[in-house]
Amino acid sequence: MKKIIINADDYGLTPSVSKGIRNAHLNGILTSTTAMATGFSIENDAKLLINECPFLGVGVHLTLTSVPSVLPKNQISTLVNNNGDFFSIKELIANNESIDEIELYNEWKAQIEKLLTLGLSIGHLDSHHYVCYLNKKTINVMIKLAKEYNFSVRAPASPNRCETLKRDAESLLNKEGIKFPSIFYDDFTKQEGELNVLLELLRFDNNPANIEILSHAGIVDSLLEEISSLTHSRETELKSLCDEKIINLVNESADIQLTTFKKMFNN
Repeated sequence: MKKIIINADDYGLTPSVSKGIRNAHLNGILTSTTAMATGFSIENDAKLLINECPFLGVGVHLTLTSVPSVLPKNQISTLVNNNGDFFSIKELIANNESIDEIELYNEWKAQIEKLLTLGLSIGHLDSHHYVCYLNKKTINVMIKLAKEYNFSVRAPASPNRCETLKRDAESLLNKEGIKFPSIFYDDFTKQEGELNVLLELLRFDNNPANIEILSHAGIVDSLLEEISSLTHSRETELKSLCDEKIINLVNESADIQLTTFKKMFNN
């Protein structure tokens, strides 16, 4: 049997993104989401998630780009630009060797603690723009936090598209006993939420396997259009996740078990 997590990133980024994620869970096959500690609507969205979606798995979407930091800029000088903002992903890749591991640990721990304080029950770690797998420092800090909190993590996917780093990360995760799905698919998001792509991912022959399928389901609002290049495809993803063909396939298949990180790894 294939155990499949369908996870939507960016919970708390904007009110409509979060609403779309809740809809994809309540009316579709979404099983998990990862929350941004400094998303622009996370405080209210966390309350709505707890009240409306008690069975939706939740992780921490660790950030080093796009949204504000939790800690003040004078405490994380190697993680921010001259304006005190996180770097863009291109700037971060260019400056990745200058990251201070202690500053990174403190910032990411603060992000985890903020979400826990908001009442969310956390099961795993992943990251915006895959920055957990940016270099050996980010991998080490992610592993340290995963062990500290007993979290599982997303399977390695490097923003540098470095296969050597990806293999090294997998080896280190296994050595440290950190659990992660054996297969990670981001094709659904890359293909802009096409229904046929999702159908194909759910039908593939890797059996049995522990799998995560990435989603960026959501609803577009004016704030999202200002801050993200990923906009209207989120609504296509939402529609596909709630499509009758998808729901019927999952309900009728004896080979598919939808699950969360916590349930998959009993953590």
